[in-house]
Amino acid sequence: MPSTLVLTDIKQKRKAELVEFAQKLGVETEQLNRIDLIDNIKKHMQKNEDKLKDDAEYAQYFGDRKKSRKSVAVNDEVEDDGESLDSSATGRATTPAIQQFREKSVDVIHTSPKRVADFIEDGAANAVHEIESEANQLVEKLSQNAIKLRNCTKDTVNKMQNWLSDSQHLLLVGLLIEFLVVLYSITPIRIHRIDIPEQVQKYTTDSINLKLPYAKSLLSPPFVNPLKKYFIYSLIVPFIPSVFINFDKRGFSPLTFTLVRLSLIVIFNSQSSIESYFPLKIELALVSLLASFSLVELLSKSRK
Repeated sequence: MPSTLVLTDIKQKRKAELVEFAQKLGVETEQLNRIDLIDNIKKHMQKNEDKLKDDAEYAQYFGDRKKSRKSVAVNDEVEDDGESLDSSATGRATTPAIQQFREKSVDVIHTSPKRVADFIEDGAANAVHEIESEANQLVEKLSQNAIKLRNCTKDTVNKMQNWLSDSQHLLLVGLLIEFLVVLYSITPIRIHRIDIPEQVQKYTTDSINLKLPYAKSLLSPPFVNPLKKYFIYSLIVPFIPSVFINFDKRGFSPLTFTLVRLSLIVIFNSQSSIESYFPLKIELALVSLLASFSLVELLSKSRK
């Protein structure tokens, strides 16, 4: 008498476990959903019943019809031999669609509350673990970026301190500022008027005046002569003695340069021979400050 195939344990397996079980049996598993996979396993085990019943690993899935029905009632195992209980009682065969629906229903009915609770708990634990992992990675990344930003800021501040602690660099910054002031003061300006359309005039003015350098006057004496005097008396004349009279032996002495500049400012302002584009007090204060800084720097360093 043929044995009854009991698939309860098989149906409770997950998809990955079913694939592994089917591969051991030699059943095709590619591109099959869970229901089709169970159906293929069932057909294979029914076809190879005689061989599998003698295997200790698969013998548990076979039993006589009477024992199987008793197991269904007592141990919540399912008798699944290709016939439904209704069809046995009425003598009517079930269609494949009804059979698949009944197999799904059996999976749901014979899933214990504890198994459902464990499944939900495992899913919640996995979700919490993924969230914690993402949060830890984000915190670690932000921490690394903060450390990089702090180190970069620290290095930048140190470089600026080292650069501005050199009297030559401070002198260069002062000369650049002075040159921009002179250039702004002597550059001829031409006012260009831009008319605003009438539709927009109610929201703004009727015209806009733009002050732009007058290119044709950049080669005229009013622009060239002051620029020439600035380069001669503010740069070239102080530079020559600062090279020869060198206190710190660096090839160029900021202290000598600023002292000569200070002397020239006093002389030319008293004679009014050169126009000053800085207020006298501001110019004297800046040059004196540069000279004092150069002197302090010279005294703080050992003479080579």
